[in-house]
Amino acid sequence: MKMRNPYSYFLLAMLFFASAAGAQNQKKSSKDLAAEVDKLNWEGIDLSNDSRYLDAADRFQKAISLDDSRAARSYHNVAYTYELAGDKNKALENYQKAVVRNPQQTVSWASLGRMQYTMGLYKDAVFSGETTLKLDPRNASVQKWLPDAYSKLAEQKIYDARNDLTGDPATNPNCEARPEVIGEVGVFASAIGVIDKQSTALNLYKPAGVLQTPAGAYAEFNPLRELTFRLNGQTPYYGILQPTFYAGSQKIEMQYNFKYFFFGGGILFSQLNVENSTVPVSTTTYIQNTDYTSISDTKFGLFMGGRDDLTFFVLRIYPRYLFRDAESAPKSTSFDVAKVEIEYRRNLRLQLGSVVDEKQPISKGPFTDIIVKFVIDEIYLTEYKPTTGTDAVGHYFGTYDLSIGMEFGKLQREFDKVATTWGFLLTNRLYFQNTGNTNLTSFGNGQGYFGFNSTGATTGNAFSSYRGNSFIVTLFAAQMFKNRYILREQLFFEGTPGSERNHAIGLQLSFGVRF
Repeated sequence: MKMRNPYSYFLLAMLFFASAAGAQNQKKSSKDLAAEVDKLNWEGIDLSNDSRYLDAADRFQKAISLDDSRAARSYHNVAYTYELAGDKNKALENYQKAVVRNPQQTVSWASLGRMQYTMGLYKDAVFSGETTLKLDPRNASVQKWLPDAYSKLAEQKIYDARNDLTGDPATNPNCEARPEVIGEVGVFASAIGVIDKQSTALNLYKPAGVLQTPAGAYAEFNPLRELTFRLNGQTPYYGILQPTFYAGSQKIEMQYNFKYFFFGGGILFSQLNVENSTVPVSTTTYIQNTDYTSISDTKFGLFMGGRDDLTFFVLRIYPRYLFRDAESAPKSTSFDVAKVEIEYRRNLRLQLGSVVDEKQPISKGPFTDIIVKFVIDEIYLTEYKPTTGTDAVGHYFGTYDLSIGMEFGKLQREFDKVATTWGFLLTNRLYFQNTGNTNLTSFGNGQGYFGFNSTGATTGNAFSSYRGNSFIVTLFAAQMFKNRYILREQLFFEGTPGSERNHAIGLQLSFGVRF
């Protein structure tokens, strides 16, 4: 064999090390990386064909490392772009992909930790921050937020321990028969503007209550998981076309809870101020008997429903008791109300802007409820001997609301977060009104029970007391601060098409405290 000049080997060695050093000081282009990945893959295939499997695996692993390093930079850039755009979920997802592809990419670990910290994922943020410092002990950006992440994580562990209701009561005292929320109390107030369609004037809606505005207070108590008490007092609002004589309404309910079913009963108190008995938009007074300026009604009702992780349903009935009879009576006025509520909710498990993890427990969300509601409110008044020669006169008012909407989010307790919920309702409201009725033979004792008139049923006018309808758009939202303080907002607009002159726009604010 012919020997080469030893000097030539020295020059070749110098050139090799020089080229290697140059490669360390400059970035390879994407094209060079792709070519090198292809080369390593072909070498691995050749080695595998020669049954040199371990050497082949080594070539393939080097190819993966090169390709992952290139992809990691791209994932980091994508994540940073989403972060600038304000999409934290997408940014978090791509930072995670970046560190998976290249666990030595320090800048991605630091950015991932910062993103987890701002999103309240303190356990993950601590892990990412510590990993960053292992790769770069002098990393200044991580040192700005990591100490606070340690503190928040400690607080979160204490919070979780105190609020852990799972397990066996023998080993976990939190598992005693107590609900997650012991109670909530609050107040609410509304301001409703009445818009006259002809004059375009805006006036404040003033019911006959003490505050002369729809307002009130509420309370709910859960002394046991199986038992719930609710109290509510308000000056109600039943629509812009209803009389303004409603002075107040109070309701007390007791509910017994099973795992998937509940039932209960309640008492409903109602008051009218008949001195303020004008019917919008008319200015005439239809109540003839002026001996009584205020009258009241007490009503017993029942309700029942069911619920599970995805569904909620309730049926609540406060029926009419006093039916008008044909007998003459002393000069007096009777008052009766009827109320029916049906509500159905279903969590659709949807989340705007991201993919839902079906493995995540339903109790952790997402919460996107579809809502269907049907509500009936009716008022029955009977004046016995209101004027000379008249035995009795009946008056009937009713509203029927059919609503459909959606609610996004849930006021659920979470550590170091403001729970929020928002949604909308679209409502079609039917108004019924029948005043001064002296026909004692018609259905509902002359008062158009449920708006039905048996006399007119054969002539095509079965619902002669129908007055009109309206369309209502309601937007609502709520926030819970410190897992205790609740602020609710509701904005609605009611439009009455046809000959009715009034529209309404209203705002309701509510503040409550949970404990």
